[in-house]
Order: sequence, then C-alpha cells, then structure tokens
Amino acid sequence: MDMCNSSTENISTVLRTTIRDMNSIINASGDGRIPFVSVDDVAQAAYNALFAENSPNTDYTVLGPSLYTYDEVGVTFCLRVVVLCTEFTNTSR
Repeated sequence: MDMCNSSTENISTVLRTTIRDMNSIINASGDGRIPFVSVDDVAQAAYNALFAENSPNTDYTVLGPSLYTYDEVGVTFCLRVVVLCTEFTNTSR
C-alpha cells in the first residue's frame, strides 16, 4: 500500500474527531517516524496466518513499507481531501 492510502485510513478513522473539532492532528511522536500500515495489509497478514498450510505458531509484526512523520502524513491527508472535494464538486455539476 502506498503512503496516501495507509496514512489517510489511519487519520480518517482514528483522528477524525480531533481534526474536525480542533483543526489539528495531536500526537505524542514529535518528529518521530511511524510505519503506517494499511487495513488491506493487516487483513492480508491475518488471512495468510489463518490459512497457512502449517500453523506458523508465532507472532507477527505488521508494519508499513516506509516511515513517515505526522507532518508528512498531515500534508498528504490535506492534499487528498482537497482532491476528493474537488472531484466531488466537479462530478456534481
């Protein structure tokens, strides 16, 4: 999954209320980088573990492919929202 999908999934569900009410993304990571992971990647990992021919009998750590700061994710989220709003506006004419 690319950064746009995995990070916006996280932000649009977990942080939606804070963004709406405070116009901010509040987090404790500072400038730390986070391996955002998509819902599809988590579902695929779960499927693979559950339906493996031989039980792996282990724990898995599912991480996104790259590390991003919340500032980078916030910019991507805002740009995606603008694009979606523009597409919605253009298609409703």
